[in-house]
Amino acid sequence: MDEKDMRGTRREFLGAVVGGVIGYGFGLLAGSLKPNVVVTKTETQTTTVTTTTTAQAPATPAHLQTKVAYNDARFIKFGEPGRKRIVVIGGGPAGVSFINQLLQIVPKEKVSILLIDKNVYWVSGPAQTEIAEGEMGYEGVVGVINSLSSPPTVDVLNSQVGWIDPDNRLVYTELGAVEYDYLLIATGMVFADWEIPGLAYSPNLSIYAVTTYSRALTYYYATERLKSGTIIIGIPQAPYKCGPAPFETAFMTYERLRKRGVENFKIIILDANPRPAPGPDTRRKIILDFINNTNGAIEYHPGEYVKAVDPATKTLESTKGEKYKWDVLMIIGPARAPDWLIASGLAKRFVTVDRRTFRHIKYNDIYSAGDAQGFTNLGYAVGSGAVVAESIARDMGYEPQLPTKTISNENYNNLYDNYFIHIKLVFNVDTGKEQAVAELVHGSMYKNIRLGWIRGSTSLYPIRF
Repeated sequence: MDEKDMRGTRREFLGAVVGGVIGYGFGLLAGSLKPNVVVTKTETQTTTVTTTTTAQAPATPAHLQTKVAYNDARFIKFGEPGRKRIVVIGGGPAGVSFINQLLQIVPKEKVSILLIDKNVYWVSGPAQTEIAEGEMGYEGVVGVINSLSSPPTVDVLNSQVGWIDPDNRLVYTELGAVEYDYLLIATGMVFADWEIPGLAYSPNLSIYAVTTYSRALTYYYATERLKSGTIIIGIPQAPYKCGPAPFETAFMTYERLRKRGVENFKIIILDANPRPAPGPDTRRKIILDFINNTNGAIEYHPGEYVKAVDPATKTLESTKGEKYKWDVLMIIGPARAPDWLIASGLAKRFVTVDRRTFRHIKYNDIYSAGDAQGFTNLGYAVGSGAVVAESIARDMGYEPQLPTKTISNENYNNLYDNYFIHIKLVFNVDTGKEQAVAELVHGSMYKNIRLGWIRGSTSLYPIRF
C-alpha cells in the first residue's frame, strides 16, 4: 500500500468515526425533541404510551413491505378537537415548505399537523455531487426534521410508513395507524436497485442512494485511489432526481483525475434516455460538445441502460446486450415512488396529480409535492409544497394574499475548469407549461454562487448544521 492509499484509508477511518459521532449527536437531539404524539391500544381504552424515541426502520426490505407488516391494532392520536388533521409524509423540502407556507395562511389554532419521517434529519440532495468530488463535506448541509416540532400545531413522528388506506383516510406506520383530514405525500422517490439482477449486491456507489449518504463520500475515495480503469455511470429513464447530476459527476471526476495525472481511464455513461439531461436543448448541446472534446475519455451511450450486474467478475450487461468491465460503479437504479405507495393504489410510477393544485386525480383530500409526483429538482419541490399549502388553505376557506403563479429553479451546473451551465426553469402553475433557458458561463464566482445555493437548501429547517 503506497502513501496515498494509506492516507485514503486513514481518511475513510476518520470519516467513519466522525460519522458515528455525528450520528450519536443527532440521536441525542432526537431524544430531546420529543413529539407530542399519544399512541393508544384502541379508541376506547384509556391506557396511553407517549412515544419518546426515534423508531428504527423495519427489517423487511422496502420493496417487500406490505400492510400486514404494520401494526393496525393501535391508533396514533395527535392534535386537538376542532382542528383539521393534516398528515405530511416526508420531511424533505416539499413537506417542510408546505408546513411553513400553510402556517402563514391558516391560523395555527385551526390545524394540527403530523409530519411523519423515519429520519431525524435531512441531508441536502444537491450537496451530494460536491461531496462525491471532495469539494465539500456535510457541514452546513444538514437540516434537523425534528426541530419542526411545535405542539400543538406541529408534531413529528419518526416512523416508517407501510400502507395508506385512502378510502378510510388512514396512514399505517410501524407504530400504528393515523387518521387524517388532509394528506400530503412528499416522500421523494426511490431508486429500485433490486429490479436489476445483481445490482443490489454490487458495490454500487450511487450518489443518489437514499438509504445512506456515505456512498457519495465512498465514490470520492474509490475514484481518488483509481490509477487506471473504467468508471461506469448508469442513468435510468427520466424523470429521476436532478437530471444533470450524473453528468456533473462524470465531468467533475474527469477534471479531478486529469489534474491528478491519471491518464489511462475511461468514464462510460449508459443513459436509458435518448438525449442527455431533461431540460432545454441548449443545455444538451453544451453537454454533448464537452463530451466530444474529451478525446474518448468520456463515452456517452444514449438509449442504453443496465440489464444485469455480476459483482464477482465486475462486469455488467446492458439493455443492448453489450458487456462492460468496471472498476468503479455508479448506477442510478430505476426511479419511482415507494412500493407501498404504489401498492396503496395512489401511484403507478409516480403519484398522478393535477399540477394546478397538486391534488390527487382521484382523491380530493390527498396531495403530492416534490419528487413523489415527478418534480425532480429543489426549486420545484419547494414551490410545489407551497402550492399544496395554498390549495388546502382555499379548501378551508382561507385565501392566500400572494398566490404562487410560477415555480422556478435556477442554478449553475458543474462542467469543467470553472465553466458552468447557467440553467433557469420556470413552471407556470395555471397553464402547466414549462419554460427553460440555458447558457454557458465561465468564472470561479459561479462556483461560489452554487455552493451558497446548496447551503441555502437547509434554510427551511429551524435547526441545521
